[in-house]
Amino acid sequence: MNIKRLLGIIALSGIASSGFAQTDVKGDSTDIYALSLEELMSITVVSSTKTEMSIQKAPSVIRLFTKEDIKQNGFQTLREVLDQVPGFEIQEYRAGHQLTWVRGVQSRYNNKVLLLIDGVPMRDSYYGNFNIDEMIPVEIIERVEIINGPGSVLYGTNSFSGVVSVTTKRQGKSISVDGGTFNSYSANAQFDYKGLFANANVFKTDGFSPDLNSDGKVRSHDQTATNQSFLASYEYKGLQLIGSYTNYEYPYKYRDAKGEYNFKRTPVYGAASYSLDLSDNASLKFRGFYNHFGFEIDKTKYVDATSTAVKELATEYLNSTLYGADVEFYHKSAKNEIVGGISLLNDHANDIRSVVTEEAGTSVNIEESMIANNKSSFTRSTVGLFLQDTYTLSKIFNLTTGIRYDILSNFDNQFNYRVGLTGSFTENWYGKLLYGTAYRIPAYREYLDAASYNDDLKPEHLKTLEVQFGYVSKKMDVNLTLYNNNYTDFISEVVVDSIQTPSEMRIIDDEVSFNFDSRSITGLELNAVLKPTSKLHFLVGLSYKLNATEKLGGFGLKDQTVYTSQEIDFSKRDLLFMSSFTGNFAVTYNFGNRARINFSGQYFSDRKTPGDYQSDVPAQVQDKTNADGFVRLNFYGSVNIYKGLSANVNVYNLFDQKNYSGPFGGQTEYDAQWTGRVVRAGLAYNF
Repeated sequence: MNIKRLLGIIALSGIASSGFAQTDVKGDSTDIYALSLEELMSITVVSSTKTEMSIQKAPSVIRLFTKEDIKQNGFQTLREVLDQVPGFEIQEYRAGHQLTWVRGVQSRYNNKVLLLIDGVPMRDSYYGNFNIDEMIPVEIIERVEIINGPGSVLYGTNSFSGVVSVTTKRQGKSISVDGGTFNSYSANAQFDYKGLFANANVFKTDGFSPDLNSDGKVRSHDQTATNQSFLASYEYKGLQLIGSYTNYEYPYKYRDAKGEYNFKRTPVYGAASYSLDLSDNASLKFRGFYNHFGFEIDKTKYVDATSTAVKELATEYLNSTLYGADVEFYHKSAKNEIVGGISLLNDHANDIRSVVTEEAGTSVNIEESMIANNKSSFTRSTVGLFLQDTYTLSKIFNLTTGIRYDILSNFDNQFNYRVGLTGSFTENWYGKLLYGTAYRIPAYREYLDAASYNDDLKPEHLKTLEVQFGYVSKKMDVNLTLYNNNYTDFISEVVVDSIQTPSEMRIIDDEVSFNFDSRSITGLELNAVLKPTSKLHFLVGLSYKLNATEKLGGFGLKDQTVYTSQEIDFSKRDLLFMSSFTGNFAVTYNFGNRARINFSGQYFSDRKTPGDYQSDVPAQVQDKTNADGFVRLNFYGSVNIYKGLSANVNVYNLFDQKNYSGPFGGQTEYDAQWTGRVVRAGLAYNF
């Protein structure tokens, strides 16, 4: 790392860091731009400590968006919210979902970030993946708290590089409809009555079709996506009940020309919690949840890239269940704020298998387990014990310490810790010094797959050091974060032809996950919210990676030889397909209470590519400039027509640019094209 460059950037940036939350005061939806300085300094978040704590004292780099922020910026999906978080890089993946990379922690699935909806983990267990597109209607969101950095002390596994915690609404009466390009439409209705809240949502689109498939060839695929979801909750005193059903179907968007895959995700979850006040300064909270994550993939394979003759029809059943319970204790004294507890998480595979119904035009019924050794049903369990204390050292400084010990059924037990020193130096200036660890256990696909299993795979580990300073006034909140990620045993995939073991030659021809040596990422995040006038508001974020390297070291398999046609450099190298510099912005102008317009966008700098990049793609369509940097712009406008009735228009990718993410998981393939221009117009009525 160039120390002179680092010091220069810090000096030029001047005003430094923290996570700014654009949101509520003590949980109430509030216009951030109308708050006084005292109110700004009392904005609270929960995810960082599991207790209400001000942004300035929270021992995390944390961003927060409320339903008012979502409405003001015209965000249509959770992905568009995360686009405006410095340090988050949202990438398109060939399977049709978006990847969430936090501070350079890459993955082909969203299994290194924890998504919580009302405290319930939302992911399938086979890939460990979740969606951030239309699967989660933004109309249900009350607030989103986003932690840049590890969260394992409070949340255990999967809270590795970050945590996205969604709290759903408890109040609201409205209906809305919209429609747009690609024959898209959606409708949403919600109501509340005496502690009861319900929301229903439908969505359908013919979808965007990329110019080329992952093999660089042309075949039109059905890109239809549909979603139907329902959420209901009930609150009475300390009791809270919540339940949700989702039926989301979408295509494998960038499938090669020899086949079509379609996904169906149907999570059904319920949760119950009860808070009991033991005294004015002590309480107990009990919580239990059950989340059955239905997941199926329908596969059609053709004879070749130009034929319509079916080679094979199959369905993969990847259903899993997450269920658990926890008890938390909270106590506050003159100088200490203590939270601790015990949690139980069970992770159950529900008969994971593949069923082939047709082969070369002949009806068959071939059923095979997708788990090694035909063990298609099993349960993994985790018992976690954690304790955290926030101690008031003085009027300026608070010290937060936390530890967690997880007892795992299938892997070695894990110990994690965190230390955070926060200080409010003046009425305007504050800072943080943070250090923490995290771990993640492999998903089923990574170590149990019938063909590409890896018996030696173990959890990966992360250590993060963060330094922040921040300045807040009535007209601005500007902050800078310097972080360093070091993680070991990191899990990544390699396309493997075969593996020679002492007893056999395993033919794989698929991705296999391995533990590699280490990765190191050092970077800066600048976040600024500016309000020069009561009508004009800016949100600006910049992220710059000073260093992003990895050392694979080798496959780490005992007495086994790996054969792969993928070009691999086991020595220290820069991370591939990653932008060193990214930026985001959103600017809103309010025409009084009648109308507003918003422009938002992202910037990605050039990305490094391997020597065999696009090598399996026909020469006439190879285009290495796909990895060049780009700027992408969006537009949103809304107008109040009469009382509660409003109209809005949203244009995503305003100039219909052709931008690309890398061919992750198959670096010799063609890139994943970002969605073209999407125009949506709608009406909403708030009762």
